[in-house]
Amino acid sequence: MILSPRTLEIRPSFRLSVAEAGPPNAPALILVPGLSDTWRSFAPLVSSLEPSWRVIAVSQRGHGDSSASPSRYTPPDFAADLADLMDHLALPQAILVGHCLGGFTVRHFAATYPQRVRAAVLLATFNSTQQHPVIEDLWHHAIAEMRDPVDPAFVEDFQRSTIAQFVPEPFFETIVQESLKMPARVWKAAITGLRTAEAPSAFDAPCWLAWGDRDTVIAREEQSALCAQLPQARLTVYEGTGHSPHWELPHRVARDLCAFLTETA
Repeated sequence: MILSPRTLEIRPSFRLSVAEAGPPNAPALILVPGLSDTWRSFAPLVSSLEPSWRVIAVSQRGHGDSSASPSRYTPPDFAADLADLMDHLALPQAILVGHCLGGFTVRHFAATYPQRVRAAVLLATFNSTQQHPVIEDLWHHAIAEMRDPVDPAFVEDFQRSTIAQFVPEPFFETIVQESLKMPARVWKAAITGLRTAEAPSAFDAPCWLAWGDRDTVIAREEQSALCAQLPQARLTVYEGTGHSPHWELPHRVARDLCAFLTETA
């Protein structure tokens, strides 16, 4: 499937950039990207999916071409945007897929709106973000004094440091260019939101966790602890893979995702 982009005004003067694929009447699959990433980060994964789902990939507030509010970049704020997006699209329920920050957003959404979550997929997602060593290091060494325009070398190093396997260079360049759309104040606000966010409560929907054993952001212990907290969760570990399995192994992750969705349908 190929994603087709459009912009939705989900509230007065507040727009989210989304891209869609698949039959409009099929079960909805909402994809939520990680920090500084946009809907384009899911293009390789979606291209490998079967056309039996209505896929909606979203750029979170302040990311890509979505509206950048003056403040409010906490995971609950991102989760509230997803609720408004689903209302706008008249979706009472959906399967939610989140990567990293997006996964933490999905966790907050599932804890707040459990009746709207058919199933959840968490790709390399934090268990807890308070005093997380990677977040603290990122804040103190890169984010706290960041200014516009954001340094392209920082963004490239940030994104490349998360990858353990080959990613096509044109796709990687797209990732970097999309990340550069995010202004310094949103980088700061989003990281601050993560640093101060409380871990959401557990949810009871079926859940699949996917993680690469060469992830430099999320440790195996975090994934095991998160999996243990969720009653219907299971964990898949991809060997030799970094922080973004859906970039590095899009065909395999798509296959495993389809298997999970088929089992939970």
